[in-house]
Amino acid sequence: MEIVKLSEISDVEVSELGAGLVATVANGASVGFLSDFTTSDAESYWRSVRVSLNDYLHLWVVKAEGKIVGSVQLERPTKKNGYVRGEIQKLFVDPAFRGQGIASKLVEQAEDYAFSIGIHTLVLDTESGSDAEKLYEKLDWVRVGEIPGYALSPSGELKGTTYFHKQRPS
Repeated sequence: MEIVKLSEISDVEVSELGAGLVATVANGASVGFLSDFTTSDAESYWRSVRVSLNDYLHLWVVKAEGKIVGSVQLERPTKKNGYVRGEIQKLFVDPAFRGQGIASKLVEQAEDYAFSIGIHTLVLDTESGSDAEKLYEKLDWVRVGEIPGYALSPSGELKGTTYFHKQRPS
């Protein structure tokens, strides 16, 4: 298993990322997409990420068995007063590769990088009651609160979202 920070996304990587994201959504993970999410939709999403990678949007992937099986993004605001914060987004691990610590390693990699470039506060949100919520608690993220009825799950069910933050270690 290898974690790689991508500054560019090749067509092959778009395809691999797309396949993993489709499998993740089909498995019920709430990462912003509904159950009618197709490979074409996923690849379109990753092509939009490809053109957005810069000093404000960062992407890490995990490669196993010769292909991408997970990813996480870190977005930093472009406003000068926001340089001290960042948001962890779109964490996914292909369901076939779960239970191997991949998600934890991806989040920790993004955290380490964020804190190394001067980010002081990280935030994220995740579906309330999800496995991801348990993961962030395990990784010592601080639960801020929950907003009920915030978004639709992939199946179309109205779900709450839980917000977390993490501060740079002193």
